[in-house]
Amino acid sequence: MENWIHNLDSFYVTKNDQKINFGDDFIKSEERATGLGKGIYSTYKYFDTYIWKEDSTNHYYFEWIPKVDENIKEVHFPDSFVCEDKDGYSTIPYMQGLLIPNRYEYDYSHIAFDGQFTSCAAYMPWLSQTNNGRGYIAINETPWDSKYTIDHDDKGTRLQFVWLTSLGKMRYKRVVRYSFEPNMDYNRAAKIYREYVKETGLFKSLKEKEVTLSKISELQQCAVVHTGIKAHTEKDSRFYNGQEDVIHSFDSVKEMIQSLHESGSNKLYLHLDG
Repeated sequence: MENWIHNLDSFYVTKNDQKINFGDDFIKSEERATGLGKGIYSTYKYFDTYIWKEDSTNHYYFEWIPKVDENIKEVHFPDSFVCEDKDGYSTIPYMQGLLIPNRYEYDYSHIAFDGQFTSCAAYMPWLSQTNNGRGYIAINETPWDSKYTIDHDDKGTRLQFVWLTSLGKMRYKRVVRYSFEPNMDYNRAAKIYREYVKETGLFKSLKEKEVTLSKISELQQCAVVHTGIKAHTEKDSRFYNGQEDVIHSFDSVKEMIQSLHESGSNKLYLHLDG
């Protein structure tokens, strides 16, 4: 962790869209130790934070803890780390996976679903960066009301977690677990997440799933056919392509499937959308 440059860029946004830096509401900090590890507990006007390292591992935990019914709309925390290595990259579980080279020029201010976890913007709740041969994976342990942002400039790439309200309030503690390792790459990051879901009881192999859903085995070697039936798309949607309404009859889809079979596709998985 000490080998990374990080920004002091944590802030929160009030419900009337006022941006307030954490430092503006800071009250005090103190060292705190528990049976699991030790770190720095900081007190602010409307919330607390606890940044600590687990004694038995190389995991660092960043906790944001609400303490009053406040007027907060979203929280940008923890401070972002800068991936400044020109050959470095960020790994995002965006749909089937996304690698972003550190010097790749692109505007990521409009991510699908605004970058919310548990959407196609992040099917798995983690982010990772590789920088000068070292790297980290940050696992979002409370992903339900949260998203992420990607920021590029000439200094590098920054990823930041953003915590959102639940039914209009910041109702519960938010936690991110950072694991820093040498020789980190996207494969190692994925394996660390796999270890995490096994430790937490979230992991379920295909063999285990087959016990209750035997048809899973039939999906092997299937081609996925993605098509729509009825769709209405607003003009300001990122999916808009000049047509607000598109309709495909069931008969037309049936004809398409029959045509694919005649072309030699004997095993298909049909995904109807819209």
